[in-house]
Amino acid sequence: SLAAAAAAGGGSSAHYFYYYWTRPRPSHNRSLLILFLCLLGTLVLDHTHGAQTTRKKTAVFHPVILAQEASPLSPPHQLAHDTEAAWNAANDPERASEGLAALEKLAQLGSPDAQAALGKMYASGEQVEVDLEKGVSLLQDAASQGNAAAQRELAFLYETGRGVPVNKPMALIYYEFAARGGDLEAKTTLGYKYFVGDGVQQNCDKASHYYRTVAQSVAEEAMSGIARLFAESPRLMQDEDASHEEDDVIQYWQYSADAGDASAQVTMGTLHLRGGFGVKQNPDLAHQYFEQAAAQGNLGGVTNLGLMYAKGYGVSQDNNTAVRYYRQAADKGYAHAQALLGHMYMQGYGVKVDVDEAVRLFTLSAEQRHTDGLLHLGNCHFYGAGLQQDYAKAVQCYMAATHGGDLVAQFNLAQMHRLGLALTRSCSAAVTLYKRVRLWFIASILRTLK
Repeated sequence: SLAAAAAAGGGSSAHYFYYYWTRPRPSHNRSLLILFLCLLGTLVLDHTHGAQTTRKKTAVFHPVILAQEASPLSPPHQLAHDTEAAWNAANDPERASEGLAALEKLAQLGSPDAQAALGKMYASGEQVEVDLEKGVSLLQDAASQGNAAAQRELAFLYETGRGVPVNKPMALIYYEFAARGGDLEAKTTLGYKYFVGDGVQQNCDKASHYYRTVAQSVAEEAMSGIARLFAESPRLMQDEDASHEEDDVIQYWQYSADAGDASAQVTMGTLHLRGGFGVKQNPDLAHQYFEQAAAQGNLGGVTNLGLMYAKGYGVSQDNNTAVRYYRQAADKGYAHAQALLGHMYMQGYGVKVDVDEAVRLFTLSAEQRHTDGLLHLGNCHFYGAGLQQDYAKAVQCYMAATHGGDLVAQFNLAQMHRLGLALTRSCSAAVTLYKRVRLWFIASILRTLK
């Protein structure tokens, strides 16, 4: 292709790359050139597509949770599955040697995930003696197969000069490839570089692009995650002393739940459903706790039973049953159930689509300052769904939900700042909000892991 472009008068760039490609060069440099040319071609395609396509500006989104059907593993997927099992074994003190041996074998078979995992281990000295030469070689093998994690690790090595000569341009290329492969750490690094001008020309728009893609991934994860969906006891989850007295706190709630305390039963059910705080996931036990709480009239237990059926967590997915539980709690004024039932009416899950009823329920939930109700009502104002479109009112709802800790609402505010919808158009303000979404999510994960 380069030869044809050069022969057709493709300009100095085509002539240069054709000459560079055809003259004798070491194989490693040729591999790096392949990476560079692929990136260049991708950028050209992106530019061409952007010039031919009118992109619709969207400030908010409706995350869609799709059920994935189980299917037989293809050979590449089987390698990935085996690599994950080997990685887990390598991180188990009792099976570390077995796991490392399995990773070595899988890396020899060409598994990019195994090569990337081993490469990082040898480069950093995790569980093995540091061997930078072997680590870099494994990472290069994985990166050449498009492994984003390996590309990001190589970017770091080239940037810091660990195991390879310092090469900032090469580091940037690898960061770009890793980001295009979906690596959130690489995207965050590029966002920072463009925001402050670290090794690149300062460009807030590019920084906003990278931070936005990270924040959207985080917001979608937060929207669909169990931690967000299920009602839980704030006395446990927001207890600042829980990390110091975890066992005592869990034992207290376990004792209270077994003694018949409905609130404790909801808490223990949620913990068994989502895992964390030293409690293993057990959907069956979670369902039992929710049923016990619901039998005592606890609306959190009733709502969580509805959520289990709506999402198919530990039970057969059944929207009709979910709606029945939601309605039972919503009719008694439970804000979380009102928001969830409103969503069912908006989407037509288990009921006929009824936008007016959805807005009514969202409003009732929002009046109690429930973050889900505020978020959904804000979306209705933004899109004009059942209400007159009003960006200013959407901002009010999103701000109120953000104050309650809602990451999706904060992401939506960042989008409105970026596009200048009812808010002053400000790239820096948007970037700040995108970064907060990521940081809040990481903090919540760390609290759960404790």
